[in-house]
Amino acid sequence: MALTDTAIKGLKAGSKILKKTDADGLFIEVRTSGDKFFRFRYRNALGKEQTLSLGKYPNLSLAQARKLRDEARQQLAVGIDPNQVKQQQKLEAQQQATQLAIEQAEQALTFHKLFIQWYDTRCHDWSDSHTSKVMQRYNNHIAPHLGSLVAKDVKPIQVIAMLKALDDLNKTHMRMKVKGIVSMVFKYGVGFGLLENDPTASVPDNIFKAHVTQHYATVTDPAAIKEVLTKLAECNDNGSICRALTLAPYVFLRPSELVGLRWDEIDFEAKLIRVKARRMKMKQDHLIPMSRQVVAVLEAQLVHKVGDYVFVNYATYAPINPESLRQRIRRLGIDKETLTPHGFRHMASTRLNEMGFSSDAIEKQLSHTEANAVRRAYNHAEYLPERTKMMQAWADWLDGNVTTQ
Repeated sequence: MALTDTAIKGLKAGSKILKKTDADGLFIEVRTSGDKFFRFRYRNALGKEQTLSLGKYPNLSLAQARKLRDEARQQLAVGIDPNQVKQQQKLEAQQQATQLAIEQAEQALTFHKLFIQWYDTRCHDWSDSHTSKVMQRYNNHIAPHLGSLVAKDVKPIQVIAMLKALDDLNKTHMRMKVKGIVSMVFKYGVGFGLLENDPTASVPDNIFKAHVTQHYATVTDPAAIKEVLTKLAECNDNGSICRALTLAPYVFLRPSELVGLRWDEIDFEAKLIRVKARRMKMKQDHLIPMSRQVVAVLEAQLVHKVGDYVFVNYATYAPINPESLRQRIRRLGIDKETLTPHGFRHMASTRLNEMGFSSDAIEKQLSHTEANAVRRAYNHAEYLPERTKMMQAWADWLDGNVTTQ
């Protein structure tokens, strides 16, 4: 007897699954929970009995169930298994849902989000100063142009416009750095299948101004060095900036490495400064033998110790900014054509070579990179006895140059 809506509504759940037939293989199954499902029973091409789930009542009406049954019978008539059709439809629906999710994710993946993913992945391998520079360059020069754009939609012309803005300000070196960051972010996206291409690959360098390498201003003539040191001596307050400038000629660290000195890097007993690799440009530990003069400067600064940093900003307890060194040098009357904070390194290199110290010891003390990766990992203490003598001789030469000429 064929089913009716009234009959279906009257079916009650029991202790076992209840099945009531309609016609041509269609039946309704009443589970012990009370849920009712339409099913279609048939035999496949091999004669094996199969069941096709059609849907839940009352979401699927009796008339709709009969229509689905008839469609399944038509498929069987031409040798098609309706369960296989259903599985294929299910697979296609899943694929469409996956593709939609991917497209939605791509739409939501702005360049800013992609940058943060790349930055969080890479920054653990960088020195503190490089980490800070990358974020600063992004915030100042990249984010205003690309940050809010959907990463996959960024076009070469948009990258060019960003770089042209720096070119117009004659910031050719910054333009090159910025392009490098943007390219690495896009390559990260391509590598992880988030993007299809890197638009910076289509940005030619020859459409921009040529970059002219400018060396850091420095002085190497003894008379000129004396004049600079005399002016530096006028910075004689007890503040961190003056003390850092006092120390700079004796240790010739890079400005960011100097201002970031920590008290746990100072070993007064061993008379060594041990700078960790994460703070060094070349990503390797660096030793600085302390001359008597360096010890005296650091002991004087120790009296004013606040927190972890040697040259601390007493308002924030963070280290002073490298830019503050440059600004104080200018206020002391030393112009940019004469000396930059980085210029102490070239000053020391030139004079120490003339004083007869080995170039290997000098290069090691300057923390210049070692070509051999194995040696680079283990030789931070190489030439240490010679470097210890050299650093004391250099400090004595500096002091003697000021007083005797």
